[in-house]
Amino acid sequence: MERKLFIISIVLLTFTGCFSDSAESSAEKFFNSLKDGDIENFKKYSTESTKALLSLQLSIQCGGMNLKNDIELSQCMKNTFSTFTKFKAVSSKENGNPTSMIVTLEEYKKDGNIIKEDLAVEKFGDDWKVNLKK
Repeated sequence: MERKLFIISIVLLTFTGCFSDSAESSAEKFFNSLKDGDIENFKKYSTESTKALLSLQLSIQCGGMNLKNDIELSQCMKNTFSTFTKFKAVSSKENGNPTSMIVTLEEYKKDGNIIKEDLAVEKFGDDWKVNLKK
């Protein structure tokens, strides 16, 4: 019985590590949250500075709306990012230390254009978050 519990524990620990987000997947999920108007993932994959900068930029984009609630913010995100079909991380490299990465993302637009963008992704505890500063 003890051997079975030990084996089950090892298997669970192994699989738990497999389900944590990488810097690349976090960047993709962040941009998909913008496209989908997914406030929960927007907050999950954003640093505080990213949330503040994007909220300000989105309020300007959406005609000066104050974006006082999540419903307005969600709609504005969907409208602003409606020209994109998907986002794909194509590479990443360490940015000075193991908790800071530069992720290169391909942004696919509905008109067929693909934009490449480098962005900073920082690790906070076990979570990777997009860290926009300007």
